[in-house]
Amino acid sequence: MAIYFTERPQDVGYRCEKTGSILIGGQAKTFRTLCSDTMLYAPDGSEMGVIFSIACMAEGENRPLMVIFNGGPGSNSTWLQLGFLGMRLSQTDENGMPVKGGPYALRDNPDSLLDLCDLLFYSPPGAGYSRLFDEKYAPLVFGDHGDADAAEHFIRRWMAENGRANAPLYILGESFGSTRASLLAQRLSDLDLRAVLHVGPGYTGDSWPSRTLKDLVPCAATRWYFDPSPDKGTLEDAVAEARAFQMKEYLPALYQGTMLGEEERRHIARRLAELTGLDAEYYLANGLQVVRAEFREKLLAHEGRKVGSFDTRFTLPLDEQGDPTLAAFEPSIDACAKLYFDEVMDVLPARAFRDNSFDMTDEFGWPFDAEEDMMGYGGNWYAMKKTVGQSVHEAWLKKPNLRLFFATGYFDTVATVENTRYGITHTRIPFENVTLKEYASGHAVYADDVSRHQLALDIRAFLQEE
Repeated sequence: MAIYFTERPQDVGYRCEKTGSILIGGQAKTFRTLCSDTMLYAPDGSEMGVIFSIACMAEGENRPLMVIFNGGPGSNSTWLQLGFLGMRLSQTDENGMPVKGGPYALRDNPDSLLDLCDLLFYSPPGAGYSRLFDEKYAPLVFGDHGDADAAEHFIRRWMAENGRANAPLYILGESFGSTRASLLAQRLSDLDLRAVLHVGPGYTGDSWPSRTLKDLVPCAATRWYFDPSPDKGTLEDAVAEARAFQMKEYLPALYQGTMLGEEERRHIARRLAELTGLDAEYYLANGLQVVRAEFREKLLAHEGRKVGSFDTRFTLPLDEQGDPTLAAFEPSIDACAKLYFDEVMDVLPARAFRDNSFDMTDEFGWPFDAEEDMMGYGGNWYAMKKTVGQSVHEAWLKKPNLRLFFATGYFDTVATVENTRYGITHTRIPFENVTLKEYASGHAVYADDVSRHQLALDIRAFLQEE
């Protein structure tokens, strides 16, 4: 059973306010940072826990509010805060990538959205400085619906307590946060909810195509990335070639299964080899299936390296434990979080900061109860099933002007570009309500400065389209 971090902190009710200034489009803008606890109440009215949040707000009447959170499940919000949307970001190297080995530093965010909306960073119970007071409350807040319930209660209470009950509302979730955001869309449809934004989402609609169809494009993109040939063409060319093969040849071949003729089977295997860099014999021996976990181990095995799952541009030695993407990012984010908290809080909360709601060395005990068919944590990660799509559809029925934004990275093998593209185009939401954007990046689309800047421009344009 997973361990849920529970305690009643001695400083429940923590609150700290500071002011600052940032340049946005060459213009100085003053803002107020509010770091505070918001009480969560159990159904019987008892105090169940506190949600610790960080809000960045500017002067103005009834400014829009964007609620922002990471995924996990159970992750705190520092990745989105220090990697993309906070007033201060973690410093990158000369190539715009995460700094390796330090020294770590903060910098002003050149692409802040503060001129368009206030920003509210949420960490779920047990993560960051948020806490449950007793483990008996864990079943109420862990699991897809319980998690969304806790977030809904926090959002309503925070808005009411801070005079923002009627503010235009945006919700932005990353990774598993797309599940939370989708479920919140239905729960908060009585508010002035304008848009739901998803970054690196694992999102599907009501239908569920073969996993191999979702994995081909990121594997082809990764093969392109590590191809040293000077005439390999562009990344967009590689993606377009993979998608054309997928629709015109691969899907019909998969449908035929063992009825497929030997000559055609070998042709498909050769094309898969050309696209992904693995041997045709491998595909012949494995039913023409693209298996992302095996691909990550095999592509660079001749060099003694494996590629990352969240962002295949990052590598580690084959025999080294852990995911290459996390190894590249976590030291910088963790170090910069400490620097940032020292800036925005005069005295830190009297409780430990937790990266996640769970002790990940124990069995992961998250019930994916938003799904009709639970795949499980060890299967396809966070497979978004029927009720997630239905929740967004129900929210759209109540708010026909509700708009959705999806940002995915070509080098993400966890929540792939094809997974998102297929999922949202097979819902009942009109496509004119949807904006799909794809980047030369990974699961954390903002991983490098080029992608982060373009993502910020695209979200800015999306918000200004209202």
